[in-house]
Amino acid sequence: MEQIKKILLVDTDAGSGSICAAAFEEHGFSVDRVSNGLSALGRIDSVIYDLVISELDLYYIRGADLYIRALKKQPALENRFLFIGAVEPEDAREKDTVRGRFFLKPLSTDSLVEHVIELFKQVRP
Repeated sequence: MEQIKKILLVDTDAGSGSICAAAFEEHGFSVDRVSNGLSALGRIDSVIYDLVISELDLYYIRGADLYIRALKKQPALENRFLFIGAVEPEDAREKDTVRGRFFLKPLSTDSLVEHVIELFKQVRP
């Protein structure tokens, strides 16, 4: 029996975060939600996640910086980190960090869930 995949969702918008979390939970994922980068780092310190989905424009720590700091704590997250945002990143470093892993809001939760399911098929623990 396959273990339930655990996702950390970091989204400053409670409404879209709830919708996104519900979509993943309907597909059998376990979802923890936080609304800022500092809270996300705290969770990553204490919980092993299979995937992190982070808004790029976060309070306290930007999504790209969260990614870099999270990898120091859980290197296995390198290929298991996705980004969401209302605008495309403009900073060159952020563009490089999120390349191929960025989803523009408003999100199609179905597309995001399908992408995550495919990601888990490709990336083994």
